[in-house]
Amino acid sequence: MRKILCLALLIIPLLLLAQEPVASIAAENGVLRAQAVLDSLTLVRELEIISDYGFTDTNTLLYVAEKLGIEDLLRWKGALGLEPANKVLDTMTLRRLEITPYRALLAQQMLQYGFNELSTVSEIGTTLSIPIKKLKAMLGNTDPLDKSWDNMSIQALGIDLETMKDTNAEFSKHLMLYGSSVTLVGMLVVFSALVLTSLIISQLVHLNREKKQAKIINVHFVKESFLKVLLIYQTGMANGMESYSIYMAVIGVSKMKTN
Repeated sequence: MRKILCLALLIIPLLLLAQEPVASIAAENGVLRAQAVLDSLTLVRELEIISDYGFTDTNTLLYVAEKLGIEDLLRWKGALGLEPANKVLDTMTLRRLEITPYRALLAQQMLQYGFNELSTVSEIGTTLSIPIKKLKAMLGNTDPLDKSWDNMSIQALGIDLETMKDTNAEFSKHLMLYGSSVTLVGMLVVFSALVLTSLIISQLVHLNREKKQAKIINVHFVKESFLKVLLIYQTGMANGMESYSIYMAVIGVSKMKTN
């Protein structure tokens, strides 16, 4: 029994060591197959470029720029990773500059659209300032939780650059209409607030007028009352003086009779 256990302990590490090279070989084979597929697609695409645009890597940089309809040569050279102001490069071939025709086309697409056919959906959404869920919905993926498209290129999805351009134009139009609606609603809210404020102010002014009128009435009433009291007092004083004068006259006559 002990011998069997010892043999098992010796065999298990050997089996594990044997599996590691097999896994690494399988991984390397997978990378090689992916690279082979990518190279095949690149080759097919370059053959299409030769057919569509009529240039190869044996043509000069300036000639290729003319075939691709490049208007800003300096920016295109910068997109290719070249020195824009170096005019010596213009007469060199793509092969000498180690630039493939496909790479030259991708740089041209980047200048024209802001992205190229190898850009992913998430990258294009960031470039065009379109929410990724909205962009996928406009491109045909109606599942907002599906993230399989996020890191896929539009080339792999079979979407061309003009479709992306039209999608961006449609989104901009929708955004403009949405912005106009928001602006209109905002103006209505502000107008309603101004009307309500003016009504409140008018009511406050009306109340203040009533209070002022009430104060004026009270002042007039007090003033009139004071004047009446003063008049009564003056009348009383006058009557009192008259009575006193009569009284003194009577006393004077009595004294004269007595004498």
